[in-house]
Amino acid sequence: MNQRVSELFLKQIQGVFYIPVLLGFFVLIRNSSDGIVWIFFLLALVFSGDTGAFYGGRFFGKKKLCPWVSPGKTVAGAVGGIISNIIITLVFYRFFFSDYNLAGLLIMSVLSGAFGQVGDLFESVLKRAANIKDSGSILPGHGGILDRIDALIFAAPVIYIFKEYIF
Repeated sequence: MNQRVSELFLKQIQGVFYIPVLLGFFVLIRNSSDGIVWIFFLLALVFSGDTGAFYGGRFFGKKKLCPWVSPGKTVAGAVGGIISNIIITLVFYRFFFSDYNLAGLLIMSVLSGAFGQVGDLFESVLKRAANIKDSGSILPGHGGILDRIDALIFAAPVIYIFKEYIF
């Protein structure tokens, strides 16, 4: 198989598995016990992580996190995102998850926040490889739908694994 054919094959495989398989974890979480609360937790966790990363990077960011992939992301932004994840976890622990082990919840939130950031960088790598700026035009100014869910679909498996197998 020549290199071009194998590259196309890998892109097709990735397209079939990357988004659908990872999005499937939303269904698994939703259909589990207290699934709606866990879905809202996942959304709050990732959205707060994005917000914390934005402001952490804006106010304290100097050292670039991964400049060849995403030049605007900083180490301080990544730390700000994780701190936001911890705050949201403490809020959910207080109101919804008091029956769970707090240390386990905090570990889960840090890991899912880190995986969310990896998902964001992964999607940026995909866009760079395809030589495009935005993954779609449905949400003008937001980079497309994939830019909105890239962190969510990487964080969802972490939440599911912790919820179903560790807690």
